Amino acid sequence: MEPYHLIIDEVVDPFTTENSVRKVDFDEDYIAGGLAVLHDDGRIEPTAIWDDKYQRGSKTYNRALYERAKSGALYRLKENLYVTTLPTELFFNTKSVTVYTYLSEGSLLLPFLRKHQKDHPGKFTMEVQQLDCAAETAWREDVANALTVLSLPGLEKQKWNFRSQLDTIKKHDKCASLGHELRKLRDTQLAGVNLNNVMLTCARVRTRYPVIARI
Repeated sequence: MEPYHLIIDEVVDPFTTENSVRKVDFDEDYIAGGLAVLHDDGRIEPTAIWDDKYQRGSKTYNRALYERAKSGALYRLKENLYVTTLPTELFFNTKSVTVYTYLSEGSLLLPFLRKHQKDHPGKFTMEVQQLDCAAETAWREDVANALTVLSLPGLEKQKWNFRSQLDTIKKHDKCASLGHELRKLRDTQLAGVNLNNVMLTCARVRTRYPVIARI
């Protein structure tokens, strides 16, 4: 990776919550039981005891959890276990990394990188570039002027942000109803429009219902 300049489009979540083991069980069975040690930075490392149990094929303890801990990706912070999903080597072993996003201060990636920068002084430098207020206002106006917002009567009550999709689109009949409205849109307002120029987004986990993912 060292010869490359890495460009990331939009921020990625640097970690996810590990829910396979309760904290009280992990403390009793894994830490107190001598299977793992907890480092000052929260990183969890398997001991030789856990290494041996894993190598012998023991299924008494969570094998996936061992693999995450062995790779250096398992952490405990306060009451939760976390698994890092973003290898820090991407940032430490490349010529440069550029992340293009908007409102980066609201992401988890920025404090994640700031913590690593604090824990590893001199390892890498980081610069956050932001639009000034005037430039951002002009950009917002330019985008607003380029858009025409149309109401879809059959879909007005449906919220389309990621979390709302997960919370409200759970059954096949709901997906079928929304798909019917989207096909009506295709046959009316989008009639004659090249659908290769139409983009429809939805929560990825919902694409198992093809009626939502394709109009």
